[in-house]
Amino acid sequence: MMGGKVVLKLLIVDDEPKVLDALARVLGSDYDVFTADSAAKALLLLENYGPFAVVIADYAMPVMNGIEFLETVKQQFSAVRIMLTGHPDNDVAQAAIRRGDVFLFLAKPFSGASLQEAVAIAAAEYTARRRHRTNST
Repeated sequence: MMGGKVVLKLLIVDDEPKVLDALARVLGSDYDVFTADSAAKALLLLENYGPFAVVIADYAMPVMNGIEFLETVKQQFSAVRIMLTGHPDNDVAQAAIRRGDVFLFLAKPFSGASLQEAVAIAAAEYTARRRHRTNST
C-alpha cells in the first residue's frame, strides 16, 4: 500500500535489459513493477509473486514469443495482458488478440505518457474484472 492506496503489481517481459529498465522507470512510481528477461522467468514470477494486475510482454522474444507467452498467461492467470512490438503487423495483432486475449497492443516506439495511459486503462480493467468476480460470488 502506498499512502493508504493498494498498489497493483505489474510484470514486464522483454529480452532487452535496456527496454526493461526504461519501462520499469516509467511505471515504477505508480505500480509495484517486476521484470523478467524471458518468458520462463516471467512464468516463475507469476507463480511465486502473483497475483499481477497487468502483464506486458514484447512480441519478439527467443524460445517463447510474446503471443505464446500471453496465451499461457491467459490460461493460468487473471492478469490483463498488453503486447509490445517493434514490428507492427496485422497478422501478429490478430493472433495476439485471438490467442492471448490481449487487451492492448502497443507499437514501439511509444512515449512514456502513452505507456502510462495504456497501463492505467489495463489496471482499471483488472480492477473492474476483480470487482465483478467478487460481486458474482
